[in-house]
Amino acid sequence: MLAAGARVYEVAKRVQATAHGGVGLIHDLVRATGLARRIDASVDVFQRKGPYSVSDHVLNLAYNVVVGGRTLDDLELRRQDAAYLDLLDAARIPDPTTAGDFLRRFDRARIDDLSEAVNETRVLVWKQQPSKFFERATIDIDGTIAPSCGMCKEGVDRAYNGEWGYAPLMISLANTGEMLYLHNRPGNRTSHEGAFEYLEPAVELVREAGFRNVRLRGDCHFALTGDFDHWDASGIEFVFGVAAHRSLVEAAESITESEWSELKRRERTTGGRGAPKPRLR
Repeated sequence: MLAAGARVYEVAKRVQATAHGGVGLIHDLVRATGLARRIDASVDVFQRKGPYSVSDHVLNLAYNVVVGGRTLDDLELRRQDAAYLDLLDAARIPDPTTAGDFLRRFDRARIDDLSEAVNETRVLVWKQQPSKFFERATIDIDGTIAPSCGMCKEGVDRAYNGEWGYAPLMISLANTGEMLYLHNRPGNRTSHEGAFEYLEPAVELVREAGFRNVRLRGDCHFALTGDFDHWDASGIEFVFGVAAHRSLVEAAESITESEWSELKRRERTTGGRGAPKPRLR
């Protein structure tokens, strides 16, 4: 049924192919925004100049994730991909061992420096948006669980749900979904630990970009009242859930029915792509 004769395949020597063509466009974006230059100016890791700059290492690790890499060992696949190297106009890229040595030098202070370099670039990109974009910046604060496949990794611990891993803190701009700050923590840390030291820089960032109003948003774990008066005096809106403590329940039950009204939510509609989403009044 599937009988066939001899086959001869010929491929020109100059032909190269890769499944990761999109990384070339991302690299063009990095160059156009000057991100690599800001990383090298803001992040100091090496005591002496080597063949690779800090931005070379950072982008090498980021691009590995972009093209589907999950471990440092996957960098070796990138090193052997001639078409991938041509897209980046690179003669070579750091190998897994060199990348691992770089990461061991990259402590929290340097991660914060990297975040600032990226955020400086964000501001330049945001400023190209229309005036409506700057009506309000909504900054989300949240923690999550990042499971680990090993129990011996540095800083790993058991989370509340029994999983071994980390509990990274995320400070993001809800308008665009961009991560402004990310702080990794062991899995047994509380959600709000270390959150508020990143909120002031995040507010300053969006105000510097030109946002006219700022709103902070999070669940009840982040409703620590120590900063409420300060935020209110600074013109910052904030929306946090509040745990139903006994004193709050008693205060709520003491309110007369004429002083409050029930919030009626619109029914969630189902539809195809492009269907309007319900809004709350």
